[in-house]
Amino acid sequence: MDNDFCKFIPDFNELSVPLQELTCKIVAWSWFEQHQTEFDNPKQQIANPSRLRYYGVHKPVVLSCNTLKFGLGEVILQEDRLAACVSRTLSQNETQYTQIEKEILLLHYVKNVHFQDSSGETVFFDENGDTPAKYDLLNWQVPHSVCSESCPPGTRKVTRRGQPICCFDCITCAAGEIANQSDLSNCFRCPKDQWPNYRKDACIQKDVDFLSYEDTLGSALSASTTFCSLMTASVLCIFIKYRGTPIVKANNSKLSYIILISLFLCFLCPLIFIGRPKTITCQLRQIGFGIIFSFCISGILAKTITVVIAFKATDPDSNLRKYLGQSTPYYIVLVGTMLQALICMIWWITSPPFSYMNMKLEEKSIVECQEGSVVMFYCMLGYMGLLASVSFIVAFLARVLPDRFNEAKFISFSMIVFVNVWLSFIPAYLSTMGKYMVAVEIFAIIASGAGIIICMFFPKCCIILLRPTSNTKVHLTGVINSSKIYRDSHNNIQLYQQD
Repeated sequence: MDNDFCKFIPDFNELSVPLQELTCKIVAWSWFEQHQTEFDNPKQQIANPSRLRYYGVHKPVVLSCNTLKFGLGEVILQEDRLAACVSRTLSQNETQYTQIEKEILLLHYVKNVHFQDSSGETVFFDENGDTPAKYDLLNWQVPHSVCSESCPPGTRKVTRRGQPICCFDCITCAAGEIANQSDLSNCFRCPKDQWPNYRKDACIQKDVDFLSYEDTLGSALSASTTFCSLMTASVLCIFIKYRGTPIVKANNSKLSYIILISLFLCFLCPLIFIGRPKTITCQLRQIGFGIIFSFCISGILAKTITVVIAFKATDPDSNLRKYLGQSTPYYIVLVGTMLQALICMIWWITSPPFSYMNMKLEEKSIVECQEGSVVMFYCMLGYMGLLASVSFIVAFLARVLPDRFNEAKFISFSMIVFVNVWLSFIPAYLSTMGKYMVAVEIFAIIASGAGIIICMFFPKCCIILLRPTSNTKVHLTGVINSSKIYRDSHNNIQLYQQD
């Protein structure tokens, strides 16, 4: 209790001398009425609420000091009420001091006093005898101007017509422009390879966009073209393995090999389209695609014309008999391919394709291939369309030939698919840009090639693998004569002549 409440009881150390003497080891323990009085008196003073108040740093302070016989006392009063008391007991030697010496001791004690009152405020005096200054911080509001506020970065000032010059509006910078300082009258345009950030106070590098293998679209297209090329290679292997069967021989096996090899290369062409465009890849992708596809369509045209010649030349008076022979289809393939190669050569010499960085879009730059000469590009596509159209017309006219030997209707279906795909390609190609334009062309290549191999070769593969009994000369020609079909011990189809 001494430590907690002594600062609120005036002259506490003087009053508590009898109690403090009992704590000395050399004093015998005794408890008399004087001790009980000195013990009860501080409790009564503490219990009196009129004696105490909280110390206020902003109120006047009255400091009352005195020297007593056995101690020094100091009382801090505010508004005539006790705020705090400080006292200490004199040592045995200090009790022998004269009154003047005790007052000097009191002055030294008062100057070095340092304690906290009940509210937590620290009470002490500086070297000049003053209490520490206390300040209240006030948030003074700066008055707003009657004019406009400052324009932040990313905006520009536009003066209001008919109003003072300090009155203006803050307008956000236009697309592609920034303002990196406050109160600018004009915004600055970013370089072509950069674009403003969302605050329009700095230019950032544009993203470079192209169809890559890491994109979902690029991965899907590359997987599709790989699957189609493997499918074409499988069909080619089937035709080579069963090259001695009637259905392979009847459909001009060498021309079938040429068409399948060219289709295999056509399906590999889209792999050049995927990836960051370069000048060399831009030239290879369009020119190579045009020549290889023309090689394929020329083979189909040669196959169709060969079928027509073979049936029309049976008439002794037919002028087509002079075109019979093994070299005729190869000349057709050679001429059809060389014409496309000539178109592509002129294109490559005059105005070849090249890579181009398109920076017109917001937030990204597109690396794409420019055709160089748009006229030559559409001449290349037009020539392929011409070959396909001629093949379709010839196959359509040949539909009346014997059904068992005639594949003209399959060629007709494949050419219908081919022409429709590329007719749909042109508006889709013109309405897109960037990697989606490349994706449209790749899709057209895959779709047209898949249409050819499905319509022309899948029916033959089904007969070879699933219906081997139909893969006979008798079944293809429909003429049995005196032959009879039977199965040998190895379950193979055999023919023998009846007597």
